Amino acid sequence: MRENTQRVNGQDFLSKTERLQAKPGSRTDEMLEQLSKYTPKEKEDRSYHSSFVRKKSVRVKVRMLDGSCCIGDCHVVWPDGRTSDVINEDRPFLILTDATVEGEHHIYNVLTINKKRIEMIFELHRD
Repeated sequence: MRENTQRVNGQDFLSKTERLQAKPGSRTDEMLEQLSKYTPKEKEDRSYHSSFVRKKSVRVKVRMLDGSCCIGDCHVVWPDGRTSDVINEDRPFLILTDATVEGEHHIYNVLTINKKRIEMIFELHRD
């Protein structure tokens, strides 16, 4: 394996520098040609997988039993899913994305909240 490549699932991936410096007819050029065959249409194929569920994000404010609040995106089934459906699922945690905790300035990519610690959930409408 070359210095600037990484092997993932049996395939080589090039570093950004090597992709930019590819010369016609080189091994790098061959690898780029193979990678270009991977089209966005192939990415969409996962939507046909039996366990794939299309979801939409709903902005919510979650008030915890200790009085703290979190604001983030809750993901519900598209097109007619409800926040209450997510709460009533058997999973013990609520997942919020692009979330903030009241009083903090940090934005969390993913915030996991124990449902047993939730007092209320407010759905926020985006303008």
